[in-house]
Amino acid sequence: MRISRFKIGFLAGYVVATLRHSKDADPLIQRLKQMEGAVQGVRDWWYDVDDEHPVRRLLTQGRYAA
Repeated sequence: MRISRFKIGFLAGYVVATLRHSKDADPLIQRLKQMEGAVQGVRDWWYDVDDEHPVRRLLTQGRYAA
């Protein structure tokens, strides 16, 4: 059975809407917001790191070494 992208998108939207309106899901939504904040914090840190930072140099060397 082939599942179309529309069906997957519709189902995902339905699940998100149900979770947002469910009072029982409030801890789940709060946890997702915390995770989003943590990811945003890491992204902000990464964009502020200069090119000479050891982690950035290591990742750059590893990416182009092969």
